[in-house]
Amino acid sequence: MLDASLYRELRTDPMAGIQAVIVVILASIAAAVGIAVDAALSDREVGGAIGLAVLVMPGLWLIQATSALMFGRLSYDRGGQKPTIGEVANSLGYSASPGVLFVFLFIPVAGPVLATLVVFYMLVTMIMAVKSTLSVSTFRAFLAVGPGFLLRLVVVALVAGSGGAAA
Repeated sequence: MLDASLYRELRTDPMAGIQAVIVVILASIAAAVGIAVDAALSDREVGGAIGLAVLVMPGLWLIQATSALMFGRLSYDRGGQKPTIGEVANSLGYSASPGVLFVFLFIPVAGPVLATLVVFYMLVTMIMAVKSTLSVSTFRAFLAVGPGFLLRLVVVALVAGSGGAAA
């Protein structure tokens, strides 16, 4: 979802909010499936892995989206109508679409590499969403998304350090 016109188009789509939520849910389900298959193949407890994925994945997206929403709207300096919170949230929901690739987390050796690439791909799509929806520079969009991304990394490190697996 690196198409800037898509994010601008979302501002006028009345169904975009529902669809954005579905995108985040699908990405979370994909992560849960990937983590569950990985746990089953590694002889780890599957139920706990699924529970962790279902709780952590939407939470990680929410941390980063909230940062992008708060800092992005603060940095908006264009004249005229400021985009609503809903418009920005819709774009941020769609930016989670690369998360469906988390379904492949179970692949030995490639899974962790893919997870890292998907997280950075999601960072890029979120920057694109903020840039397009708020009509700000790429640098300002990065500044809006960056704090949430750093916090996301801290949460992942804490969860991984406690024995869980998160992306």
